Amino acid sequence: MTLREPSHRGGVPQYQIQRRIIMQTDLSPDRAVLVDRAWSVRMADSAIVRYAAAPARWHYEHGFLLKAIEQVWRVGGEAKYARFIQDTIDLFVDCDGGIRTYALEEYNLDQINEGRLLFGLWRETGDNRYQKAIHLLRRQLYGQPRTRSGGFWHKQIYPYQMWLDGVYMAGPFYAEYAQVFQESAGFDDVVHQIALLEEHARDPHTGLLYHAWDESRRQPWADPQTGCSPNFWGRAVGWYCMAIVDALDYLPPDHAARPTIRFQIAAGKPAVRPGRGDCRLDIDAGDSRDRADEPEGFRRDAAAGGIQRVAAERLIMRAQPDALQAGGHRLAAQRQFCAGEPHADHAALPQ
Repeated sequence: MTLREPSHRGGVPQYQIQRRIIMQTDLSPDRAVLVDRAWSVRMADSAIVRYAAAPARWHYEHGFLLKAIEQVWRVGGEAKYARFIQDTIDLFVDCDGGIRTYALEEYNLDQINEGRLLFGLWRETGDNRYQKAIHLLRRQLYGQPRTRSGGFWHKQIYPYQMWLDGVYMAGPFYAEYAQVFQESAGFDDVVHQIALLEEHARDPHTGLLYHAWDESRRQPWADPQTGCSPNFWGRAVGWYCMAIVDALDYLPPDHAARPTIRFQIAAGKPAVRPGRGDCRLDIDAGDSRDRADEPEGFRRDAAAGGIQRVAAERLIMRAQPDALQAGGHRLAAQRQFCAGEPHADHAALPQ
């Protein structure tokens, strides 16, 4: 694929206009066959169409969406998804491996996440500009400010703060980089980031992890004794759980820390509400503290999706079929969703 250099037309970057053209081509399924398509495919097609309205910038939300679409492509094999991923990434990666709208000097862990797509593109195409972009993001991690105990600051502007989100934003990329480029110290560093949050952010009473930890205790929200934030934020717990699962994909089977972090994903268990299979964004809030501005679907899915994915992974690793009872029908439905199996009979799906 030839890289499209951005040019400005009427105040709108040309690469932004071209992305809108991409959105309009070959992406929406015929309504007549929609019912026979997998939920994952339907969601991917819907997300791609809505993505047209999003700003053209290098961002973790886009990276998360593209990684999900990549999984749909690898299961179903439809070339349109691979084209969409490459067309989108090509809006940002220039001929020298630079990344438009990305600023290394911000040292923002969120900006690492979209780099996960670069590995697959490099493998599939052999185009070295993707490799150069991978190394650019790795350079950020070399210079990323750290706590005194070696944990990554979430951003340059958030000194001495580790957030659960950051383990997902940088950890899987870092672990894959370590595997691809045989950087064994990288595996140890990824494990160290997880271990620090386990040590400092885990609440011994509930088993949950606080959203953030300030080593300096200087932030107004930081507990003066522990440095932890006051909330258990469900979506952050979901990020953290998925970070562990994704990092395990690359961690060597004989790595000394593997048995330890393998079962830390049990953090999600108290977060899931009994009888519903979902969880709240503010996990320790009772139903009486429902936020009026918190959409029901977002409340249920943003956090529970990550936690339930990890629950399924944990069941597979531990081979405990009877533990499926804890996940309920919603987990079973999600496993079918992720497997890409079509569901023609909506009434047959567990509710």
